[in-house]
Amino acid sequence: MSRLERLPGDGCKAKKTKRMISLLRNNINYRGYPKYTLVRRYWIYKHALLKEAAALVEKGLLRAKEGVY
Repeated sequence: MSRLERLPGDGCKAKKTKRMISLLRNNINYRGYPKYTLVRRYWIYKHALLKEAAALVEKGLLRAKEGVY
């Protein structure tokens, strides 16, 4: 930032850069995104397995759909 502030041009680039850094740090959760993606994917998998388990219960191959756990 100190190098940007020394550039000619009224410190405009430094102000824009500070603003963009602030937006990234405050509004985008980079650390949590991969975790959210994994949890969401496993939730989808779980519901697909439960749907298949319900079909197996109807066919009489399982006693309860919780049997897939």
